Amino acid sequence: MIKIIINNKIIKYKKKITILKLMFKLNKYIPHFCYYDKLSISTNCRMCLVEIKNNNKLLPACSTYIEENMNIKTNSKKVKKARKNIMEFLLINHPLDCHICDQGGECDLQDNSYKYGNFYSRFFEKKRIFFSKNLSKFISIRNINRCIYCTRCIRFSNEFYENKNIGIIHKNYNSKIFYKKIKNNFTISGNLIDLCPVGALTSRVFKYKTRPWQLKNFETISHNDSFGSILIVQKKNKILRILPKNKKIKLNKNLITDKDRFSYDYLYYKNRILNPKIKINNIWKNITWIKAFKILEKIFKINKNKNLISIFITQQSTIEEIYLLNKIKNILNIKDVEFRIKAKNFVINNKFIPWLNISYKKLKKINCFFLIGTCLSEHSLILNIIKENENIKKINILNNYYNNYLKFNNKIITNSFFWIIKLKEILLSILFYLKKKIPNYLNNIKTNNMSNKIAFDLLFEKKKIILLNYSIFQNKNFKQINKISKIISNLTNSKIGYLTESSNSTGCYILNFFSKKKNIKKLFNYKKNIYIFLNIEPIDFFNKNFVLKYLKKSKYVISLTSFKSSMKFSNFVLPITFYFENSGTFINNEGKIQKFKNCIKSFASSLKTWKFLLILINILKKNNNLKYRNIKSIFKSIKKKINFHKLLNKKYKINIKNIKKIKNNKNIKENKIEKIYNIPIFLENIILRNSNIILKIKKYFYKKIYVSKKLFKKFKIYNKKFIFIKKNKKIKIKIKNNISKNTIITNTNINISDLKFKKK
Repeated sequence: MIKIIINNKIIKYKKKITILKLMFKLNKYIPHFCYYDKLSISTNCRMCLVEIKNNNKLLPACSTYIEENMNIKTNSKKVKKARKNIMEFLLINHPLDCHICDQGGECDLQDNSYKYGNFYSRFFEKKRIFFSKNLSKFISIRNINRCIYCTRCIRFSNEFYENKNIGIIHKNYNSKIFYKKIKNNFTISGNLIDLCPVGALTSRVFKYKTRPWQLKNFETISHNDSFGSILIVQKKNKILRILPKNKKIKLNKNLITDKDRFSYDYLYYKNRILNPKIKINNIWKNITWIKAFKILEKIFKINKNKNLISIFITQQSTIEEIYLLNKIKNILNIKDVEFRIKAKNFVINNKFIPWLNISYKKLKKINCFFLIGTCLSEHSLILNIIKENENIKKINILNNYYNNYLKFNNKIITNSFFWIIKLKEILLSILFYLKKKIPNYLNNIKTNNMSNKIAFDLLFEKKKIILLNYSIFQNKNFKQINKISKIISNLTNSKIGYLTESSNSTGCYILNFFSKKKNIKKLFNYKKNIYIFLNIEPIDFFNKNFVLKYLKKSKYVISLTSFKSSMKFSNFVLPITFYFENSGTFINNEGKIQKFKNCIKSFASSLKTWKFLLILINILKKNNNLKYRNIKSIFKSIKKKINFHKLLNKKYKINIKNIKKIKNNKNIKENKIEKIYNIPIFLENIILRNSNIILKIKKYFYKKIYVSKKLFKKFKIYNKKFIFIKKNKKIKIKIKNNISKNTIITNTNINISDLKFKKK
């Protein structure tokens, strides 16, 4: 324990941390501008200066570590005078426009000027004025004259983004914030608004709408990530802003994605459906809910017990909705139900439930991470946890590519076809270290320097975890990758966890809402009469054209949705609520049960999804009426039947004896090219496709392909920037050093066969 004195009070603390961090933990505030807990320390605002005994100068609390018998004063006359002088300098060039500034009421500079600001200015020189444009479709930087040069935005763009968008040019009096426009591939850009302590960076969407004290706050859960990030929804008459839960707390914990922050305007989009609609002789007609239920009753009675119905749902469906859908499935004897609509092949069986297998608190204490199939760019919350983790020593990765968000100690960057071989090399290194017998199937495998380093870290670090990404679930060799990973975790006493895709992916697995068939194509055939879609569209599937081909020849395509875009492929559309209009329960990637309430009333005649399903069950099975009064009563009955804790904590033993069952992969082609399709943010799901704010990104969007230097030489290149595809179309191509030899990363869904290669 380190003993220190702060303002004449004796305090003991277990480890060496900065004075500022200690003060936060003691719930005491020291004014600061440049410090932010997720970013590197710059100590350039000098606002957090404190007095330390036997030290001639005042020292910055953000970068000074506590030491034994240190005597600190945070509110002495000397400290207060220094803060007043610093505030005078900061306010010299600051414009007097607080009455029209969107940061008013939430501004750190405004708060500190009340305590330490002067009543008058002694500065009579000319003020510096800069003119600037918008930083992106979401962020305004037009008020750059308010900037106090804390450099938070610069450090954030450098440390959380591969391209350096923001920086300072020139020196002294001429220094100026310089920036490039942020494009659609920066998925957490909205956090720059929260980072800025003044009104230099503001939301273009929220501009001049209202004052923060006029807004009502509602707590909800993110539907766009699998970790259940807690959001604060702020509304007046409409929803006007979304923030991370603890934005007001000085020691911030959360960053949220632009998907969560800006997609709320789908609620007021013109594309919303007002009433139930049915297509008769290619003409859409509005009908009442009573008529709609009568038509549904007739349709389902004719097709009952004939295996002519398929149900497809989004992974953002609540547990209550899935539970009621399972009841409909049993009543109508439906065999084909699925939520894994982006996968070509299904490799997970009923026994396996993917989840993180560790709490977020314990994850912060992990010393060594081994990431398989991800570099965490799509998992912002886990990325934050690792960034905050002070105990971390090693981060190792096996993937097709890597980025600069994290400092990786050991990198194996290769196509996913070779991941099995690379894992076998690591396993062999571990067996050598442990001096255990080598199984026959590892005879042809050779260890190397990288496999030895990763094996050493997994064996000799105290707390370690292996994390597999959801993209591996779609890999044909998933069972082998999973087996080897589990064997490695058993031999090294490491935890093993799985990163899932969406807000209730784990819940979908727990409630068994998936088919036993090995391929999604088998869920579609020309004999099917009815396809039911819950908040999804053909574009959400692995192959849009394949799905549309079967939908055109079916009798009924019933869409439970909020948007008119579903009318293009459906003949029966029923308006239901989604996201902020809904209440329900999710099971997040951590295995936690998360409940949320609706923040806004249902739009027009839209029915709550659980209410619609409940009415339908009672119509189809009149003898056993389900009398659930509300969403809570549904969850109570689910909890009685399903033990979530037992299902998540089931242990599957894998010994080295089982190792022989893993096949040897001899037919891997070295020159085989792999494509990674990064879906643009405005196409990801039905909400984002119907959000007017998110759709503005389309103007920035242009098709791109990223390749390695070696692969670049194989293509037919035009003007050193473009690659030819079929029908002589051109796509922009860029070289990246962080991609494996034969991998293509693209934001457009093109086939590798469409690309034109040089003739040998």
